[in-house]
Amino acid sequence: MAEEEKAQPIRNSDATSDCMRRLIKAIEDWANKESQRGEFELSAFGVTLAKDIINFSLIRPSDLRACKRIQTSIGTVLRHIDRQREEMNSKIDQMHVRFAQEIEELDLRIVRDRKEFRRYVDTVRHAEEFGELHDSVKATADNIDSQMMGGIARPPIS
Repeated sequence: MAEEEKAQPIRNSDATSDCMRRLIKAIEDWANKESQRGEFELSAFGVTLAKDIINFSLIRPSDLRACKRIQTSIGTVLRHIDRQREEMNSKIDQMHVRFAQEIEELDLRIVRDRKEFRRYVDTVRHAEEFGELHDSVKATADNIDSQMMGGIARPPIS
């Protein structure tokens, strides 16, 4: 070990800074690849981000600004989740109208098509899931935006 390396704490060393930059670059490359995948994989990317495995608030704002594809990738998944949530909510609205008509036509009898009702319940569940995903990924995106502006980041709400 060189004499100058011994004098400087490892936490503040150039080697540690270089290691951190390589990690952030790897995260940027991973996020970029994930954001270019299909719809299902984009949703999976959103789920992964929502788990807060990567704490973006611990990344220095200057490092985030240097890795713009992170923000772009999270923006892509956030738009995807928004579209999915809107689509699910639209389906629910359509089903509500249809069910109301059926109930009225059947004089408030039980909806007979169990399969359709199961699809409705599944769609409601998916809509709730996309709503939760949206909130979590939006918090991450807001955190990154704040970091990139040089502001104090707040931890995302889980």
